[in-house]
Amino acid sequence: MTVRPDTLWEKTVDEGQQRLNRGLLALCASGVVAGLDVGVGILAADHVTGALTKAVGADLAHEAGALFFGIGFVFIAIGGSELFTENFLVPVSTLVAGRASAGQLARLWGVVMLFNLLGLLIVGYLLFGTGMLKEPAELAAGVGSDTYSTRALGPSLASGFMAGAVVTLWTWLDLATDSSTARIALALITGFVLTIASLNHTIVAFGQLTFGMWAGTAHTTVWQVIENTALALVANVLGGLAFVTITRLIQARGEPGEGDSAGRHGAEG
Repeated sequence: MTVRPDTLWEKTVDEGQQRLNRGLLALCASGVVAGLDVGVGILAADHVTGALTKAVGADLAHEAGALFFGIGFVFIAIGGSELFTENFLVPVSTLVAGRASAGQLARLWGVVMLFNLLGLLIVGYLLFGTGMLKEPAELAAGVGSDTYSTRALGPSLASGFMAGAVVTLWTWLDLATDSSTARIALALITGFVLTIASLNHTIVAFGQLTFGMWAGTAHTTVWQVIENTALALVANVLGGLAFVTITRLIQARGEPGEGDSAGRHGAEG
């Protein structure tokens, strides 16, 4: 059954209020676990890519590996951990409705992002820094790392803009369904879309960049990691807010009848 956009918007407002009022330790924990989840997705993608590269070639192996990255997003969707870029729609809707402050949003964004990155650093070291994985996966991690670090400025910005839009769209669609099967499918599809074109997603790109460095098979430098993370952050926020959050708000406010709760809350705010 199709959910009315205004009804779904109101659901995002309520969900955002719950996230924004979460305690600091809970935010830290959910952020670290989401970093772990993304790391598992990168592991799956790199392992499959590395295993298939000699047999089918690098391009086809990358496409096959992309099918498996979404495992990490499934863990996030079903397990309730919190990814930084999931928060370009849900808590923003609460802010627009006048039920949260900009300070609360900044706190949520800052804490979750920091602990997403921390979780990835820990997982990357355990998987690649200790030499646990075999050479094919290490080589795939290096190729993925260099893909992000050598991309020119223009394509990096465009890629980041699209990454922010794709993940924010996933958030909207995930809230539209109560079916676990549908949520799993949406997570897998989103992961595939992000990975197939190596879209410049702040957290995923950070993981891939640092995993290649941990493996010792990338030419990526620490400065390139910092530079790409800052660039992806700006582009992700712009893509998520402009392409999805603002357009969904306009769509919700345009619904006729008394169910136009988005319009009422926006006016009150």
